[in-house]
Amino acid sequence: MTLDAFDDYLRDRGLLPRTRRAYCGVIGRAVDGDVGAYVRRLVRQRSPEGTVVQARAAAVHWLVFSGASDIEIASLPRAKGRKGRIRDALSPAALDRFLELAATRREPVRTILLLLPRTGLRISEICNLRTKAVKERDGRMYLDFRGKGDKHRLVPLGTAGAALLTAALGRLKSPKADTPLFSAKGGRPIAPSTVRDVIVLLREREDDLQGVTPHVLRHTYATRALAGGIDLPRLQAILGHESITTTQRYLHPSVDDLADAVDKLEGL
Repeated sequence: MTLDAFDDYLRDRGLLPRTRRAYCGVIGRAVDGDVGAYVRRLVRQRSPEGTVVQARAAAVHWLVFSGASDIEIASLPRAKGRKGRIRDALSPAALDRFLELAATRREPVRTILLLLPRTGLRISEICNLRTKAVKERDGRMYLDFRGKGDKHRLVPLGTAGAALLTAALGRLKSPKADTPLFSAKGGRPIAPSTVRDVIVLLREREDDLQGVTPHVLRHTYATRALAGGIDLPRLQAILGHESITTTQRYLHPSVDDLADAVDKLEGL
């Protein structure tokens, strides 16, 4: 049984391409194909809840595909994981250093790294962007695509982000065709794991970047957007959150924010 055959099985059941890729990635990470052991390890390590839920769903599909018994499928642990927590955004200095180092990497990883804190996209979303997602209206470039959960998203770009996308389109042989915006060898979309590996290298190189992850870069975008005056409902739409409660996680103030607020109060 191969991952290609598993992908065909998932497609026949109506799963979206990005979901199929995610599930195949889960199975690929399971040592010796032991998906049950992989899910149990994620639960034991208290991995993020979303990671565990996705892994368990992939494991169920794999076991059914493999002809496993109902008892084996029922033996999978419940999808318990670490609840979403508040993550710190990069400081302005750390963000500048990240962008400086990111600019030294090879394409297309370079552009992806530079766009992550400028778009707020999830790493899977940006890696799977297609050229048709890049639109322009009244001189403003924006992304029009379907993100996590097949949810329609409109994400406007600032000057720097638009310049990066324009350059990326210019490097393509057929920029007007419906092709991956960021492709690896063979023309397939670049794998998120490829970008994550580069981020790990940057973390190891710089003390100020030890906590940086693709989601921290997404958080950095959200934090800067709120500081710039974007309200929660609009930020919720840009980030593609189902609930505004999720967006509110980015609202927590820093020590400097609190200090500035106190300084503005008289009589303290």
